[in-house]
Amino acid sequence: MAVRRFKRGKWRYQARVALDGKRLSRTCDTRRAARDAEAELRQQLREARIVEQAVRTRPATFRAAFAAYLNQLHLRGRSRETVTRAAQVVPVLDAVSKEAPLLIFD
Repeated sequence: MAVRRFKRGKWRYQARVALDGKRLSRTCDTRRAARDAEAELRQQLREARIVEQAVRTRPATFRAAFAAYLNQLHLRGRSRETVTRAAQVVPVLDAVSKEAPLLIFD
């Protein structure tokens, strides 16, 4: 966590915050504004950490696993046919598990 002064045309202040390997920064005209921005950035990172922990602690379902898998297929540039075929598995899993969600256990 730091506020530093730098010059690019005119003197400015940069508020930088790092928490759990994530970093945010903001530039401001005054040191006081940079200190306030630093507090806001720190709060944003703390809130993001709480959300990430909540996501990690909830049980993983097959639906979530398949959603992540479909996203990876799309990002890796697989054909539309492949992604569509993989997406057809989700309704089948829903039909099989009407009473309870299918959970993935490590």
